[in-house]
Amino acid sequence: MKLCDMDMKDIENQYGPMVRQVGYSGARGMINDLGLWGLDEAIIPQICKAGMEEASFDRFSLYMTEEQAKDCSHRGDCLPDVRALLEGDPGIGAQLDKIGAGTIRDELEGYGCWDDEELKDDVANRNRIVWIAAGHITEEINKNA
Repeated sequence: MKLCDMDMKDIENQYGPMVRQVGYSGARGMINDLGLWGLDEAIIPQICKAGMEEASFDRFSLYMTEEQAKDCSHRGDCLPDVRALLEGDPGIGAQLDKIGAGTIRDELEGYGCWDDEELKDDVANRNRIVWIAAGHITEEINKNA
């Protein structure tokens, strides 16, 4: 069943303890932070089992697993891996949908790496922000290893 079709009390009773073990204050907070409302409830245990890492930006945060981050941040061309992640994990896309194209564009503009014409491409911007997030997470993991 989709989370948006469920009663919040039922969600909290069923998933609250699991969600709190991975650092969220409750199920509602996790669902809101990760933009999961339109997804099936089965996503919650999957995320909790995988463990999520956070990439913090000035305007938002993006969450993915360590494995996803490493898959999208490596030597060579990362774009095919970023695209595969966006196609294969609806949770990443849901987070980006919640953040919004304008906010992503504004964040990327601050990097100064793309001109106004390039930043008009919202699909490319989604790829860019996932790649940057993966790099932030991978860097942090390697620093703490």
